[in-house]
Amino acid sequence: MVCENFVQEGERLIEFDKYMHRHYDSGDIGCVPTLAQIDYVLANDRTLPRRASELKQTYAEQFVGDALIGNFDRHMGNWG
Repeated sequence: MVCENFVQEGERLIEFDKYMHRHYDSGDIGCVPTLAQIDYVLANDRTLPRRASELKQTYAEQFVGDALIGNFDRHMGNWG
């Protein structure tokens, strides 16, 4: 996976869908979660409080970048 090239040594990429499924049933989320769902998970997942603000900023930057380059393949399984 190309994203692994950007992870620091000793770290690993965890796709966001792993966090989403801790809080929502599969039928309650689509391939692309709503911003309200993302906010909820970042605010309520017990493993993310230290990084919630950073993760929200990263998602916003990816969203804008995807829009600029026309990437329509962003989903919970390919960002983390």
